[in-house]
Amino acid sequence: MAIVTRDNVRLPLRTAAPLEGTSIVKAEFIHKTYAGTLVWDTDNRKLELVDPETKEVQILLSGRNGGLADNEVRLLDVRAAVRDQGIIPTVGGALSALRTMGIVGNFRADTPGKNTTVVQLEPDLGAAAQAASTRTATVTLFKDAGKYYTKEAWAVPVNAILPSDMNMSPDFRRIGGGAVLVDTDAAPECPEARNWGFPHLFPSE
Repeated sequence: MAIVTRDNVRLPLRTAAPLEGTSIVKAEFIHKTYAGTLVWDTDNRKLELVDPETKEVQILLSGRNGGLADNEVRLLDVRAAVRDQGIIPTVGGALSALRTMGIVGNFRADTPGKNTTVVQLEPDLGAAAQAASTRTATVTLFKDAGKYYTKEAWAVPVNAILPSDMNMSPDFRRIGGGAVLVDTDAAPECPEARNWGFPHLFPSE
């Protein structure tokens, strides 16, 4: 079995919310960022996000593995809050997030009517391209009480377009669950800095 991993991956996903006491899910999504190690089982065409400490699977990202090339997986991805025989599939937004981080190269639509996309994964899940990138953006970190704490230069995801994409930066962190502000303009001391033109706030948790 060939296993490829990439550490410190952050996936902002939409997951379906079950109705209390039932297996039926609501028509609304819960938006949550999952962080962990991305694990690609190349033999079985399986892609999972795993907790690095417990080794438990947080999110299964791939579907059935038939009819795929060696570097492909069938990615589960829901594009809208629509019902599929009365039940909403469990994950959405994966394709966009994986492309932003340079993990997915080419992709193609799967069988019509299915919430899956066939994607080609980069051989190292995009780790080398991210490590080689020198682009940074300036962020301001606040403590949980809302007080200013510090400014930092974070690595920009390789295919980031918006300041909100900094949620997927490998440097993302919070101070005690406090807010993070992606600054409009980069601090002058930050190398290869990105000026977004407008800010983005990640509220405190």
